[in-house]
Amino acid sequence: AEDSKKEKTALEIALERAQAELIVGGAMPSLLAESDGLTQTHQYKINWDLKRDIQPSLDILDRRTQKAIVQILRERLENEVQEEEGTDQLD
Repeated sequence: AEDSKKEKTALEIALERAQAELIVGGAMPSLLAESDGLTQTHQYKINWDLKRDIQPSLDILDRRTQKAIVQILRERLENEVQEEEGTDQLD
């Protein structure tokens, strides 16, 4: 009776190790996809949800950055033109 308890624990330990290796190794999603047609699992990158959630904010910031760059360039060109006009008047 004691040997069967030891075997069960040894089998349980081996099963737990095998499950941990499958999960850590990333084989679990592919096994699920193969074994069950209803279960669709995809391997995502770790931060896929963060990128999805902040993408709209990043798009807004990108547009604002582009507008700011254009404004700075316009101001710089206007200053150059004014400086050239000022030097032309002195001559």
